[in-house]
Amino acid sequence: MRFFLPILITILLLVYAGKDLTAQAPGPPRPRDTTVTGPQTFALVMGISKYKFIRPLNFADKDAEMFRDFMKSPAGGALKEDNIYTLLNDQANETNFQIKFKQWLKAKKLQKGDRLFMYLAGHGDAIDEDQFFTLLTTVIRPAIRTTTL
Repeated sequence: MRFFLPILITILLLVYAGKDLTAQAPGPPRPRDTTVTGPQTFALVMGISKYKFIRPLNFADKDAEMFRDFMKSPAGGALKEDNIYTLLNDQANETNFQIKFKQWLKAKKLQKGDRLFMYLAGHGDAIDEDQFFTLLTTVIRPAIRTTTL
């Protein structure tokens, strides 16, 4: 019985050690901070290293986390967490981008002078200088036009 608690703690640490708790999709969008006067800065930060059907990448998710952390730092503009929409790995799916990100963006009510940064780290390609795309986590070759951004 005296070994039960240390064993339980060890099991819990092993179970949760591999989980990326920062990769959770944001909850319901909070409205624009009306206590701030003047233009505001917002950011979409998306990093995908783990794909279901294609070769994974090594550092795209970490690069996105570093960019998010930079945006929160004084050198990056000291953005509040509410002004950054972050999608990492499995959270970077079509629903979270097409629906939840748009809801978040609408709730922020961007105004003249506001800035929106979009940081996308992951697989992508360019068709020409005007057309490019980035792959979401569940991209499949036959549906590449409908599963990319």
